[in-house]
Amino acid sequence: MTIRNLMKLVLNVLLMMLYTFAANGQGVSRYDCFPVEKLPPELQKKAEQLLLKLMDSEALYTVIGSLKPISSSFWTGSFSVTQPELSSIRETRKILDAFQCGEAFESEVLVFQAVTGGKRHAHAWIANRKSLRTMVEKHSSFYDAYGLTPETRAMTIVEKMEHADRSDRLRASGYQFGYPDYAVDFFVEAEKSRLSSKDTKLIPRDFFSVATHVSQTNRFVWAIPKGSSPRSEDIEIKAQAELILSEYKKRRELYIGEGKPGIVALIRDWFDNGQGECRPENAMLGLFPTQVASHSTGSHVIDQSSLISVHDINLVDHRPCLLNRTLTVVPNQSRIFRCGKQILYFSNQKVFKGNTHRMKSH
Repeated sequence: MTIRNLMKLVLNVLLMMLYTFAANGQGVSRYDCFPVEKLPPELQKKAEQLLLKLMDSEALYTVIGSLKPISSSFWTGSFSVTQPELSSIRETRKILDAFQCGEAFESEVLVFQAVTGGKRHAHAWIANRKSLRTMVEKHSSFYDAYGLTPETRAMTIVEKMEHADRSDRLRASGYQFGYPDYAVDFFVEAEKSRLSSKDTKLIPRDFFSVATHVSQTNRFVWAIPKGSSPRSEDIEIKAQAELILSEYKKRRELYIGEGKPGIVALIRDWFDNGQGECRPENAMLGLFPTQVASHSTGSHVIDQSSLISVHDINLVDHRPCLLNRTLTVVPNQSRIFRCGKQILYFSNQKVFKGNTHRMKSH
């Protein structure tokens, strides 16, 4: 072996290590990802029930895919302000302590400031910290006025904006719930106009809904100007959500039900990098393939053998972070594997290529 070839080999090994680290990052063990087993025995079943309710709701798009920085109301409660009884809130907060996977998520109960009929109402929320940081940085001109930065804990942001004036509270909710910027602007300005006029009727509007497991409409939903067509932002969010929901429904069928592994196992398996380390990014939901992938044999249809070695896949730029991994392909189910911006998407035993506007089988 020549010195030049040896140096090339060493460089390739180093690149492989760097790409592997970048792709996999640092995860947590399976039993530290949504660790409901650490809860008191009497709360473990309740935690699984609440987690399933969370995943069946729009909060799916906070846990998987980061479409929504924050999701809420998968648990609600209330208490009398004159004779507060907080056992339900205490119990829920204990359960939410287990809704974590390393530093990926933060979850709590928000008690609303307003008092209605002598009661204060509360709801549970969960934040995707990475998505929330990105959102706050994007809208720094808004959050800076409150001293909130991308590093601020989700609880501080949620509490601070709950006590902001109405207009800013509505704007923060829109940003935090993952609505398109133009829709947030429309809703806030419409409310300002309504409240400043003698006619306090709602400004005419239509609604754009993204489906969840429990409902096709009115869960992940935002207002748009009356009679307007959905914009590219709306369509893109919906397209990404449809892929997430489709994958979730397939997995839910396999995991949820009598004698099946359950919701905790579903999430852990989805987050597992194949070595017992869990990170949300390992869900591999790049959503839209961006690079060409082809089968080295020349056949573009994956066989029914269930297991395909990554060595059988040629990538246009041969990214090494996918080397030495085994891709599990289940007939009639899709799998997405991601390496940086490069994505392999397997569906119905075919390898797909494309971009956000176009997807073709290859």
